[in-house]
Amino acid sequence: MDATWTQDRIIGLLERSDLAVERAIVALYDRQTQDEKADSHTKHTNHRGFRKNHDSTGSFFARIILKGWKQAGGKNRTHLNPYKLAKARGIVLHYSRQLAEEANLRASQKRPVAATVATTSTSSESLREPPVGSWASVARMMAAGDDSGFDWDAWKDQMKEQDMDDAPPSGEPV
Repeated sequence: MDATWTQDRIIGLLERSDLAVERAIVALYDRQTQDEKADSHTKHTNHRGFRKNHDSTGSFFARIILKGWKQAGGKNRTHLNPYKLAKARGIVLHYSRQLAEEANLRASQKRPVAATVATTSTSSESLREPPVGSWASVARMMAAGDDSGFDWDAWKDQMKEQDMDDAPPSGEPV
């Protein structure tokens, strides 16, 4: 199965996941140059990070999120209030190309680990990729390059459970 992150997959993820929006803000902030981060203003036309119309707000949101991630369990929850989260979602949806590049880069950096597991595993089951757009594939993408210790597997289970709670009882029309 093709696990390549496309702009459409990124947009779908950002439309349904608040945590993905916050991670996207931080990913874009990380792509800013050091002098842009220091001043919260885009200075270089390098097609990386925020554009001039989002630089100040995006940097402000990223610093709020990064500060929250330092707290115990900080990556398990959102740090922006609903108004800021909606504004952040509006911002990151403009950057699906950069975010797809970043997700694919992180996924490719994780490949050697998967290859190591594959060569030591006796089951071909461990080689299967989760279905595209599933909570498992989202969790895998989010975990790529994340060395914070956040339990993306537990997050995936929580999201699946939440979907089950929101689903209509069997037999009822959707």
